[in-house]
Amino acid sequence: MDTGQPQVKSMFLAVEFDSATKNLIAEKLYLPLPKSQIRREKKHNFHLTLGFIRDIKFDDRPTVIKAFENLKELAPFTIKAESTVNLGTSGNILCIHMGPTDKLTEISQLAAMLLAENTDYKFDESYATYIPHVKIQTIKRRVPDEIKPEIREMFDNIDLHKLSFKVTDLALMQRVKYNYVTVKSYKFKAN
Repeated sequence: MDTGQPQVKSMFLAVEFDSATKNLIAEKLYLPLPKSQIRREKKHNFHLTLGFIRDIKFDDRPTVIKAFENLKELAPFTIKAESTVNLGTSGNILCIHMGPTDKLTEISQLAAMLLAENTDYKFDESYATYIPHVKIQTIKRRVPDEIKPEIREMFDNIDLHKLSFKVTDLALMQRVKYNYVTVKSYKFKAN
């Protein structure tokens, strides 16, 4: 039944990792726990969100895609895993905090400005503090509360010192069922 409402789809701007990086993240950060305790993020879904845009009307998609074209002028840079971070209302979403936070925040703010200047949309501001992170896995709800702190501690003790990655492009992405797909890539200029 057609309600006359335009189709909408949320999208987000992100650092999308190459396959080798996704494999390395999974190898180093997935906890060796049974599926009854942990739901692992699929490695092909690893990304670092810079900004989320809610409910983009179908006819507005080309304008939103074009809004980020100037991001191609950015130069490649390196990010690294700085710490673990537990997100969600219960702290059950196990993530890595990526940095340098100031560089990622700067890019997020630039992208927000480009979006606001060129479209009627803006990044979702539901979270007061921007934490550049990659979701790795989630502690399942049915895990007894007394075990959850042990799982968090196990994740917090993972050695992160060799996890650094070169960022050479950004991607406008959207969720399709249980996967994230790239709508448009913005490849940075060469050094």
